[in-house]
Amino acid sequence: MRSGDAGCELIECAVAVALQLLDRELRVVLAESCTAGNVAASLACIPGISRCLCGSFVVYRCDSKSRWLSVPELMLDNSVDGPVSERVTQQMAWNALRLTPEADISIAVTGELGPGVVPVSKDGLVYISIADASGIRITEDYRLKLPTPGSQTDFIQRKARRDEATQLVLRRLGKYLIEN
Repeated sequence: MRSGDAGCELIECAVAVALQLLDRELRVVLAESCTAGNVAASLACIPGISRCLCGSFVVYRCDSKSRWLSVPELMLDNSVDGPVSERVTQQMAWNALRLTPEADISIAVTGELGPGVVPVSKDGLVYISIADASGIRITEDYRLKLPTPGSQTDFIQRKARRDEATQLVLRRLGKYLIEN
């Protein structure tokens, strides 16, 4: 995949989601960890999206997840859950929705982009949760297809993985909007 292609795919995904949100007059709030605000930035390219995009909690670190989204510290610190887990992602989605009364739905994402992920089995693992007024509707995990960055200075590969995770979020949100 050429680098220009990935950017076009991201925008195409964002446009598809934005059109669905605008058409249905739904408002979304985001809780982003591994994507670091990239989902919100992708949607913000679409004129008129302010009618539907409430904002994004960019909670890259455990302390931010705990303080801003009230994810319990015990959940973030334990070996069963940890900051990249199904339960943490669910908490992020639910609490983002609860803290944003104007939002109809929320979507949260956490993941491990690498390199240096411990345990190695979590490298490339991404969790996505969607919540609406009825509760947590969806939680799914995905494995990134792009390879792990080769070093701490492999910024291009890390960005490519972040973009891949962003596309996963947008595609999952689009699928949710079609199905509900």
